Amino acid sequence: MPLLHDPKITPEERALAQAHSDFLRLKRLLYDNISKLPSLPVVVDNLKKALESYKHIGVISLSIQTVALVELQYGWQAYDNLIIEIAQQLNELIGNVIQGEVVLAMEYARSDEFLIFCLSQPDEKSVTLEYMEHVSERLFKALNDHLGQYPVDSIYRKVGLNGGFAIITNNRVVRAERLIYHGLNEAKRMAALYESRRHTKQIETLRSIIAERQIATTFQPIIYMADLRIMAYEALSVSPKEAGFPNTEVLFSIAQEAGLGLKLDRLCRENAITNASKMADHYKLFVNVEPSAIDDPEFRQAQFVEFMQSHGIEPSKVVLEITERTAIKDYDIFLKSLKYFQDLGFEIAVDDAGAGYASLNSIAYLRPKFLKFDHALVQNIHKTPIKQQLLETLIDFADKIGAHVIAEGIESIEEFEMLREMNVEFGQGYYIARPDFTFPDVREELVNHMNGSQPKKP
Repeated sequence: MPLLHDPKITPEERALAQAHSDFLRLKRLLYDNISKLPSLPVVVDNLKKALESYKHIGVISLSIQTVALVELQYGWQAYDNLIIEIAQQLNELIGNVIQGEVVLAMEYARSDEFLIFCLSQPDEKSVTLEYMEHVSERLFKALNDHLGQYPVDSIYRKVGLNGGFAIITNNRVVRAERLIYHGLNEAKRMAALYESRRHTKQIETLRSIIAERQIATTFQPIIYMADLRIMAYEALSVSPKEAGFPNTEVLFSIAQEAGLGLKLDRLCRENAITNASKMADHYKLFVNVEPSAIDDPEFRQAQFVEFMQSHGIEPSKVVLEITERTAIKDYDIFLKSLKYFQDLGFEIAVDDAGAGYASLNSIAYLRPKFLKFDHALVQNIHKTPIKQQLLETLIDFADKIGAHVIAEGIESIEEFEMLREMNVEFGQGYYIARPDFTFPDVREELVNHMNGSQPKKP
């Protein structure tokens, strides 16, 4: 297409170029270039025709509920991939879960609000409230089941889906566009009401889980990257599947809001120690600890160490992994409390180093034995030079403060090999071994790969 300001082009060519430019600009405004779905204004005319034909149409509003600002944690590319995944799943569900005539759209371009308009039932009859309730339930179950297949530390497991539905009824007195937008607002109000009730139910469920001590513990190995020897196991807490909590982050987030954070932390910690009593003596045990729990009187009392020792576990065997779910408010007080545990022989690890509260300046004060870098940095590091440079800087920083580096969230052989090449000392992730209620060994696929490769030089 000739340039608009090229003096050699004719007025007709300039007009055509301007029209093309205007078209592309309008398309960017009306079509979502991530999900490849149209925005609501694009499909309004089709919805108006459906209202004329069927008298009633249904709408489902589906939004992504982010937990702990996952886009900041994983990056916008990963969040865009999540939107693409949901859009693809919705398209696949048409004709299966969602039958009849259906229109998919985004509320507006670059949003994360999906709209599913059901124009008719499979028999071409008008939709009913009962039909929309049935479709909505099946839709959300299918989407949650699909996202639940991904690794627990991936972005797909860190978000929740929320939504509501409504019936839009034709009324010749009211402008059709207004009816459609009123129906969408009604679906959103239903979603907000449902979310409030769901949250209340989650708190009740959490109280029951704590009271009945229904938290289970799985273990995932942390290995020497050079030769696959297991250095430690991290204890990971799991709620009952039927409780409906998608991951531990959601569980602890709700616990903090409900004032149950310390009780849940105590239960997880005690279960970790109890279940780790069967672990071989030469392994260390990583136990996640909320920053607020460091001042917990029940944690600081001698009874806890005695409880550990009664299960054959000495403090020198345990690494307290400080999580980033809640920020450290007063570092002077926190450091004094932390020193109490270090004097007893506990070692300290900082999770998600370089993110959240865990700024490098703060880490320098904590002087942990281990620094853990998570999925956000590790994912696709083999093809992301900027991540490689960042990791090199963090490794150099760890060396200067005398800490060992652990890379979490390793999910592919390419990531594993890049991290080895960069001399990352320890690794953890699904490619190495999935969490299990026993103490899993390194996956056979990785062992075979290492046996077939040249040993890494120190």
